[in-house]
Amino acid sequence: MKLLENRYEPTVIVHKESDQVIAYANLYNYKDDVCWLGNVIVSKRFRGQGASSYLLETMVMKLNRFIE
Repeated sequence: MKLLENRYEPTVIVHKESDQVIAYANLYNYKDDVCWLGNVIVSKRFRGQGASSYLLETMVMKLNRFIE
């Protein structure tokens, strides 16, 4: 539980057609307008299909909203 105190914006990407989890990431250690991207995971089945790019774009968008 202590580790979760520094985790923000947990994000799960789900495949619409199969409802399978494709990817996951979160942000952590926000301090002085610096934040780290953590726990970046992409399902083997969806690698090489743009899932990681979509996840990273989503996390950057969330980070920009988070630090404003």
